[in-house]
Amino acid sequence: MSRLTEQSFWEAGYSSGTWDQFDAETGDRRRWRAWHDAAFWERLLPQFLDNRAGEKVVEVGAAPARNLLRLHKRFGLDPWGVEYTEAGVAASRARLERIGCAPDQILQADVFDAEALKAWEGTFDVAFSMGFIEHFDDPSVAVSRHLDLLKPGGLLVVTVPAYVGLNLSLMTFFWPELVEMHNLDVMRVDALRATLDTARARLLHCAPYGTVNLAGFTTRPGPKRHLLRVLRGCQALLDLGLNAGLGRVAPQVEGVAPYLALVAEKTA
Repeated sequence: MSRLTEQSFWEAGYSSGTWDQFDAETGDRRRWRAWHDAAFWERLLPQFLDNRAGEKVVEVGAAPARNLLRLHKRFGLDPWGVEYTEAGVAASRARLERIGCAPDQILQADVFDAEALKAWEGTFDVAFSMGFIEHFDDPSVAVSRHLDLLKPGGLLVVTVPAYVGLNLSLMTFFWPELVEMHNLDVMRVDALRATLDTARARLLHCAPYGTVNLAGFTTRPGPKRHLLRVLRGCQALLDLGLNAGLGRVAPQVEGVAPYLALVAEKTA
C-alpha cells in the first residue's frame, strides 16, 4: 500500500491552520450552515450514534480534532484520536485539553504501525474518519485498520469526498494538483462498499450525502479565486433554502452529491 500524499503536506496545513477554518467550539450557525454538514451531523449520524453517550470514539487521522469535539458535544462520546503529524497532534491535544481530556487521548502514531497501536486494538466502541482512506492506493487496508481498533459490535463510520462527475470537474478546474493526492476509484458507492471486509463487519449504510456543494474546493490566488467566491455565494443561498426545508426532499445523487458515507458494525 502506498500513500498519495507526503507528511510534509499535512504538517504545513496543520501548522498554518489551513484545515481548521471551522471551529466546533463556536457552535453551528444553523441558518447559513452548509447543507452537507447538516445532512451528515443531524440526519445521518444520529441514526447510529444517539444513545451512545459515554462510549469511546477514535478518529483515524484526527487532526485538528474538530470532528472529535463535535462527536463529544453532539453525542456525548469520549474522544480519542490517532494522528501522525507533529503539528496535527499539537493542535488536537490543545483542543481536547480545553474540554478536560488528557493529552494522551491523542496518540502520535502511524495507524498502519501495528506495534505502536497494539495497546489500542479492540478497545473502541466507534472508529471514525472523514477524508482519510482516499489518500491511499489501497483504501481497504485503511478501512481494515479502523476495524482493528474496534471492539466486536463496535461501529465503523467512514466518509470520503466524491470527486466524480460535477465535483471532479470543479476540483480539476480549481486545483488540478490536488486531484493527484486522491484515490478517485474509491469515490463510488460500489467501490466504497467493496473496501469493507464482510468477514469482519456487517454493512449498515453506504450512500452519497449532501445534495450539491459548489463551495467545497480551494484554489491558488488569481482569477479563479474570484469565480470561487461567486460559487460560494450561490452555495450559501442554496444552503439557506435546503436548511429551511428543501433538504427534506432534495435528492442525494451519486455524481453530484459531494460526499459518500459508509457505516458498518464489526462482527469479528
